[in-house]
Amino acid sequence: MARECRILRAEIMGYCMGVRRAVEATEQALLDSPVRPVYTYGPLIHNPQA
Repeated sequence: MARECRILRAEIMGYCMGVRRAVEATEQALLDSPVRPVYTYGPLIHNPQA
């Protein structure tokens, strides 16, 4: 017997606070640093689905 499946999406979606903070810090480093390029130790977003 098949069951009905409903998928509900949140009205507000976006990055979590940690990702938002990492992106903001990187953007600020790009503005503040006279040296190019600016490097990170790893990816800012480690979730491959993002």
